[in-house]
Amino acid sequence: QEGYLTDGESGVTGVSRDLIFEFPREERKRRRIRYRNFDPCPTYDDAQHKHLPYSPCVLQTGLHSTAGAVSSNRETAEDNAGSQWTNLAGRPAAVNTADKYYAWLQVSARQADANAKAAELCQTAGARLRGSARIYRFPSSATQGTASVYFGENLASGGNYQFHAGIQIRFTATCKKRR
Repeated sequence: QEGYLTDGESGVTGVSRDLIFEFPREERKRRRIRYRNFDPCPTYDDAQHKHLPYSPCVLQTGLHSTAGAVSSNRETAEDNAGSQWTNLAGRPAAVNTADKYYAWLQVSARQADANAKAAELCQTAGARLRGSARIYRFPSSATQGTASVYFGENLASGGNYQFHAGIQIRFTATCKKRR
């Protein structure tokens, strides 16, 4: 490797013991930081969202209907719980009126909740939320999130089923992680 002499501490090139022999440095290329994007939400599966364990990418009312009637058939027990949810008297007071129910479904009211949950999912994976969460919407209405019914744990035993029903809104997100 070729080099060249520079002035040492004595100030005279080639005479001092403190000569410094330097090599020309190659300019370093700037390293480009690369990121990868990924979706922390599993592919939507209706069955996955109905019963435990629920997808991490849903917002749930946290409010349940009155428990539906007991049945030895799981689907019948789900229908019983679902009909309790659709019955105003069977729904919790917080969403008991049509206005409150539809207000809960408003995307604008759920966006901050979805963003917070999505950011938490990304952070768990060592990444950051890119943009904001995207809430699935009804095709006929841009303001309402697509809600699906979910069921609490089985309250019955001995081969019987009994559920509470509630509603949840699905969302998806994009996380950004350094490679």
